[in-house]
Amino acid sequence: MQSANTITNDTRFGQNCGTENTKKVSEEKNISEDECFKESSQEKDVNETSLTIARSYGEKATGVSLGGTFSEDCESLSDYDDSISSNSNVETLDDDIIEELVDQAQFANVEDEIIRKLRSGKVNSFAKTLAVQANLLKKVKVNVAIAGESGTGKSSFINAFRGVEHGDETFAKVGFGNTTMEVNIYRHPKNEQILLHDLPGYNTTKMTFKGFLEKVIISDFDLFLIFFRTVPTSTDKLFVAHLRHAKVQFCFIRSKIDEDIDDALDTKEKQKRNVLFEIKKKINQSWDKFGDMNDANIFFISSYEPSVGEMDNLISFIEKKVAPAKFEAVLFSIPTLTKEVVQKKYKGLKRRVLFLAIRFAVFYSVGLSYDSQIKEEIEMFYRVFDLDKDLAKNIKNRKHPYSVEYIGNVLTDFRSRKGSDLASVNKRYRFCKTFLINLLNELAEDAKAMYTYIVEYHKQ
Repeated sequence: MQSANTITNDTRFGQNCGTENTKKVSEEKNISEDECFKESSQEKDVNETSLTIARSYGEKATGVSLGGTFSEDCESLSDYDDSISSNSNVETLDDDIIEELVDQAQFANVEDEIIRKLRSGKVNSFAKTLAVQANLLKKVKVNVAIAGESGTGKSSFINAFRGVEHGDETFAKVGFGNTTMEVNIYRHPKNEQILLHDLPGYNTTKMTFKGFLEKVIISDFDLFLIFFRTVPTSTDKLFVAHLRHAKVQFCFIRSKIDEDIDDALDTKEKQKRNVLFEIKKKINQSWDKFGDMNDANIFFISSYEPSVGEMDNLISFIEKKVAPAKFEAVLFSIPTLTKEVVQKKYKGLKRRVLFLAIRFAVFYSVGLSYDSQIKEEIEMFYRVFDLDKDLAKNIKNRKHPYSVEYIGNVLTDFRSRKGSDLASVNKRYRFCKTFLINLLNELAEDAKAMYTYIVEYHKQ
């Protein structure tokens, strides 16, 4: 480990800090359809569940999550903004830092007005806005509709998407042909604002299409994932017309690709690709008679073996079709289904690091402690990569085991290196960014190693 006075891009962390601790099994409850769509007056309670940026200014990391409301955040930031504004020494950022932040802000869909503040030298105002927005991940609500007949793989997808295993009280039971009359709603255990709605089958003996439309309000959803067996029906075509009229995004999903491959005579890797190609070719040809639906997106996936099929394409489709903040909430909550998902998680976390670094650089200048925010961000790295789960203990030679004590040691390391020259906003930004990105890089390697372990485990 390098001395406390030197931080470079080559800085690495020791492997023997702290001890392992098996921890964190999220609790989750199914909720009623009515509860899910309550107005924003009830969202305040949800907001209080996450660590807020402004509330914990000046407080040391204690190992206990801190709470607060969005309105309290704004009041705290207003007070601190007055303190910052009264500081006569207004610093300017180096051009490369400005461009780096602008690139990430544009990608994250930050308002142009906020970006103009950064370009015009209003760094404090930019940092304050980012502090308020930092909690958005736990506030934004995402409603995903899972449609299609029973037996098409809906329940398996709902479980895989939430990282829920058999035996969990909220495990979605796999259907065997029975059609439900109700909408079953599942919260994501990592983020209760992400809701998956298992919709009843439409145009069946139990549910007419008209009855389906009376029960399901299409405009309530961000995205429809429509599962099917072989070919769409005339009712599917009618349903798509309703979705397009409501301007709600949708796609079709053919699941259980792993079962098709297992049914093939030869299951070598090369043959797996051939089997998938033949399935896609056959289904695409059968869709030709549905002219209005030829441009619909279809994804072929396996919920049991996400590395087989087009799970990456499905995740990229969701990224394009929902708001950036909503996709980031989804991305940071889903398991590491594929290597591409690991990479997308990494890019999203890296963007957060840059935004945290500028807040640290600005607020540190007026004597505000940022230990709680650094600690929360490090905990988030582990959580997003699933490295806080027991399964991570199976990774050989992992760089950073998960435990409260270990994270505490990393935070102590951050504090000790903070004694170096942090006289300017640019130096503070580079210091915080370098420290956290070096840690993030190594945790991403641990996440890739865990993904490889999971893939090999499923092959056994």
